[in-house]
Amino acid sequence: MSQHKQANTHNKIFSKKRLVPLVFFFIFPPAAVAILIYDLLTETKECFYTSTQSSPSPIGSRTAAIEAIASSNQNKSLSFLNQKRKNLLFWGSLLVILCGFSTVLTFHNGVQGATGIVYLISDILSTIGGFVLLYLSQRLNQKIHHHSKYFEVIGSNHNISISALASATQLTEQQVRLDLQEMLTNGCFQNGIFDCGNDRLILP
Repeated sequence: MSQHKQANTHNKIFSKKRLVPLVFFFIFPPAAVAILIYDLLTETKECFYTSTQSSPSPIGSRTAAIEAIASSNQNKSLSFLNQKRKNLLFWGSLLVILCGFSTVLTFHNGVQGATGIVYLISDILSTIGGFVLLYLSQRLNQKIHHHSKYFEVIGSNHNISISALASATQLTEQQVRLDLQEMLTNGCFQNGIFDCGNDRLILP
């Protein structure tokens, strides 16, 4: 339970870990942006893994237990991905607005000396970092849509072919394979396996 609370705390938009890039932001903004991007891209995956491992054992038959765990993991997966998307969107928008405005203001007032050039380059790099976060947020939004489709198509099926998933989701088979392998690694499908030989997803 404590692990689950800790995971939820780390996954919020504001956390103690993000005080570090905020401090760097007043010293050298590009370094702060790099730290922030790394934090946003790695933290949620760890949080989801912790939550999956700490899922409580449901009461009832073995089949009901497996289905309950699967449903819980699917909900957690989508919840964490959506929170990660919100984090990327928030910080990306903030960087683009603040650093973009500072860049425009610098150009308007004119660059003064070497210090002005350094600040201008710093603002430009930070603005680019903000756009990178916004791009990643959009990509993650597509991933959430894909995962939701997979969960919907798979439903209570315990054995489904990749071609069937690709056809139902209108994605390429290669994209489906990559997505499923990532989802299995992150624990979205409890004890599920990817049968490469028969090109099928097999769930208990």
